[in-house]
Amino acid sequence: MGSRKKALLIICSEGGHTVQMERLLGQLDLRNKNFTYDVVLLTDTKRLKIDFHVFFNQVYFVPQLRNKLSALNSILMLPIVFLHNLAIVFRIYCKWRVGAVLSTGAGVAILPIIMARLFGIKTVFIETWSKFEGLTFSGVICKKLVTRFYFQNKELSKFAKKGIYAGRL
Repeated sequence: MGSRKKALLIICSEGGHTVQMERLLGQLDLRNKNFTYDVVLLTDTKRLKIDFHVFFNQVYFVPQLRNKLSALNSILMLPIVFLHNLAIVFRIYCKWRVGAVLSTGAGVAILPIIMARLFGIKTVFIETWSKFEGLTFSGVICKKLVTRFYFQNKELSKFAKKGIYAGRL
């Protein structure tokens, strides 16, 4: 177990969170021979434009924590989905030697980030570029947990005082 490479756990949700992660991955040179991490993806969408086999050693899909069309369905299914996602996240941490976590949100990121911090793993959260008037729900939670919190709009500096303005991806 000690000889395994560390893994970078990438986490993103559907929509703009995925688009932002795709842009970020396009800027990172993960195929560089000096990059020594395995790369693992945890997501709640299968609508990714990037080639899984090029960027990731393994991809894990989880159901979304909430149903955007039905609040009642979200409430009723939350315990089941939460336990299912917990099992998958636990499996990731058991199988891979996660050394860092990078996320563009949203809700799918909260549980793995909590676990990472419990294990002393460095975490980075990048708040979505679509927020100007306040943080997302996951941003509010993750800004208190992560090692580094980045935001993409200067207007968010008053909501994330310890965050770092990084500009847009």
